[in-house]
Amino acid sequence: MSLIEPDFHAELAAHYSAVHARLWGRPMPRRSTPRPHLPAPQAVPLPAPGPTPVLGLHDTAAKWREIDMLVFGGHVSPKSIIAVTASYFELDAKLLISKDRTRAVARARHCAMYIMQRLCHNPLIYSGCVNDDTCLSLNLISRQFGRHHATAFHSIQKTKERMSQDPAVARTVADIIDLLKR
Repeated sequence: MSLIEPDFHAELAAHYSAVHARLWGRPMPRRSTPRPHLPAPQAVPLPAPGPTPVLGLHDTAAKWREIDMLVFGGHVSPKSIIAVTASYFELDAKLLISKDRTRAVARARHCAMYIMQRLCHNPLIYSGCVNDDTCLSLNLISRQFGRHHATAFHSIQKTKERMSQDPAVARTVADIIDLLKR
């Protein structure tokens, strides 16, 4: 049966009436007036594709600092960490959240998770003081990236290990934190 047959609606109504009769023991009540046919939705023309503006690292950080100040009262949000970290590593922010496991993306994601644990605070228990009780939990961090909490734990441990062995990694993390808190 195709949708272009003229009696399609009548056949469909008969089918539903028969199913209703089998389920409830009585036929479906008949409508006295037919339903009005709605006009087909009109296609909205899309704007012509143009170049999307690419913000630099400092512009991205400034934009997210402004958003954090307005929305979170100066506290750093997980979304700003993802955006600034992606911009620092010259990646798309969607890549950090994606399932991509290439080395460059994974290292950027590890840094973002480490920074998120250091800077983000749980808004439900934040009391104005910074201590281990107010940190974002591994579960909440991993949810930002669509991953399991064990992945967040591994990422944070791996970043700590790489920071202790390689001063360039420690400098990278410090630069990103500086961009977020400036």
